[in-house]
Amino acid sequence: MKIKLFALVVVGVLFLLFFVWIFITNVFFNKTPAPGSTVNPVPTNFNVDYSSLYKLVPGKSTLGDVLEIGGKPSSEKTIEDTHCLYYKTPSADYKNAVCLKNGVVLYVLEHIFGSYRGSFDSYKVRYGSPDITYTGDNVDFPWYIFLKNGVGVQSTAGTVTALLHFAPQPKESFYTNIGAGLGISKASPTPSGNQPEGEPAI
Repeated sequence: MKIKLFALVVVGVLFLLFFVWIFITNVFFNKTPAPGSTVNPVPTNFNVDYSSLYKLVPGKSTLGDVLEIGGKPSSEKTIEDTHCLYYKTPSADYKNAVCLKNGVVLYVLEHIFGSYRGSFDSYKVRYGSPDITYTGDNVDFPWYIFLKNGVGVQSTAGTVTALLHFAPQPKESFYTNIGAGLGISKASPTPSGNQPEGEPAI
């Protein structure tokens, strides 16, 4: 009788230790990563929509939102009162950027490598004529800025190569707060209608 009781106690203790071990491993070793603590993988297929940064809302989204949606950035930089987080793209030559001012998203720059975000014509149909059309040696392709909609489209031959998201604002504010960081200056914008050869008419 004593042997059976002893065996039951041993089995009970073993079961208890087993469940305690499962509890400890789940609590201490399988924690869900905190937002922004992991780097989101980037596909090598250029035709895949690889980024979710467009879900951020400039003027409202915070650093916490950026880290939750974008994950850990590959690098960061602070210039005066603007803090920028950089994310890898399928191309080693380009990085996406999210820049914040006073802890709030100022603008989001996403590089586009496929047709998954539409053509330039689709933005023209949606927003009308751009308020700023800019070309220059300091930008890869022309920029078309729709100030009232908070959208910038970089395009060549009708193909979208980058998108810019910002809070709607006047032209002077755009040049000062956003354009300066992207090489879009007031000095030599191309007037609408005088786009480079091969660009869609605006």
